Amino acid sequence: MDTNVVTVSDCCKFIARISDTVLEIIDLSHFTTFRSYDLYDTVEKYLQIKLRQKPIFTHLQWEKVIPGSDSSKIGVIVDNVPLLIIFDFTNMEAEPIFIKQPRQEGIEYFEWIPPVSQEKEIGAYKNSCQLIVYSKLNLNAKVYSLDCTHILFTIYKPISSLIIRPAHDNRFWSIFANTLEYNVPPILYHFYNEGSISVLIQHIKFPQPISTAPVIKWSPSGSWLQLFNDNENIFGYHLMVFNLLGQILNDKTIKPLIDVECMSEGYTTSREDGHISLSNCQFESNWLNLELGNEMIIITSVQERIMEFQLVSMSLLRIEKAIKLNINNTQGWIQTSNGFTYRNITLPVHEEEWKISKISINNQDIFICINKSIIVHYKISAIRSDVSIGFNYMIQTSSSITNLEMWNDNLLIITEDEVHLASGDASKPKRIFRTRGTIKSCSIRHNQMVVIHNTTQGANWQVVELEQSKQSPIKRKHLLGNISIMSDEVTDTFDNRKRIKTK
Repeated sequence: MDTNVVTVSDCCKFIARISDTVLEIIDLSHFTTFRSYDLYDTVEKYLQIKLRQKPIFTHLQWEKVIPGSDSSKIGVIVDNVPLLIIFDFTNMEAEPIFIKQPRQEGIEYFEWIPPVSQEKEIGAYKNSCQLIVYSKLNLNAKVYSLDCTHILFTIYKPISSLIIRPAHDNRFWSIFANTLEYNVPPILYHFYNEGSISVLIQHIKFPQPISTAPVIKWSPSGSWLQLFNDNENIFGYHLMVFNLLGQILNDKTIKPLIDVECMSEGYTTSREDGHISLSNCQFESNWLNLELGNEMIIITSVQERIMEFQLVSMSLLRIEKAIKLNINNTQGWIQTSNGFTYRNITLPVHEEEWKISKISINNQDIFICINKSIIVHYKISAIRSDVSIGFNYMIQTSSSITNLEMWNDNLLIITEDEVHLASGDASKPKRIFRTRGTIKSCSIRHNQMVVIHNTTQGANWQVVELEQSKQSPIKRKHLLGNISIMSDEVTDTFDNRKRIKTK
């Protein structure tokens, strides 16, 4: 693992990093090393042999936590053993948990299953106590519980990661997988999370084989499950929508409530010379949660400077409306060396440059990133069952946009080296963070954002206050350099030698 890769805990109170073969847990509130582990020594003690080659650490993952709770567990994968090690770093007496896999299978990555709220503690661990380990090449996915000594389930040939049903306390989760037979429709497995373990409540077969993994999303209410794929068709997309357990036929095949295959024209005509070329039109599908709990699917595409929105009604179970809006050169907020100024924004000229990079939807706001540099903001209005979409404003950044996040109905624009805060009222965007290096990740918790960024001097983290009403106070810490070392009387769990502490 790259020693410059660091990860932020789900509670945003800790940072973990691997330096050489040492895992450090850093407390963000005190800027100190809370715990440290010698991973090389840990692996040797478990295997009870002298390692001939240095362990390769490839994946570092924090547990998921209940809102308001602090993280206490983290897992790391040793790729060339292969081995998954789980540390409970808040318990001084806790020994690490080891999950070893056959060498021919290996470990690609793993996921924590989010915890459920418990009226009383069940099992020996708080927060997450179940996880899914995926083998190399996705040959299988194995479900484990930290409270059990055996595998709970083995799912062969998974084609999706963990799918959590929202608005139901993480009680329901699913996974999509192929079968061991050729050209047979895949199966959707539904599980019920009891806290310490999960139980299989249903497995249902899809109506047709799928050769490429679809995008799978639950509606905000957790009532509808959509499968969207624009890779199966050469031009167009395929959308299927199911309810929780689906309408199951006699052969245990699930029948979709909505089954739409939409074909685009598949070609574009040049305005200059009349030449015809294949279309690069792509489609993005997202859920809309309108007033009074009215849920819809919005399918977005852009082609020849026309933004098209197709609205799929869950009450009518069909495409209800298609809205096409021209995108013209217009004024908007464009980033210069002196900040953002309001001036004309020059849009891409060539058709191949019109690609949707990201979409973020929040209530009645749609933010669409085009060509990784231009954000187009649309407003949704709904009067009874009539939905309309109107253009609001544009933003253009000087560096490539890597992600869009929402915070308190505001948009956080994350670029390669900056973070900007924009509102839905077309006011001037505000830069709240900048680095001379590269931003790797941003984690938001309440009114704080933790930014991980790499520089030529190593990995850094920075805590940024997101309050708009005052100048953002910023706390900084350099992870690799400029740290003083002192003895710490707290001993390591696996070795009684004193460990170092950063101050």
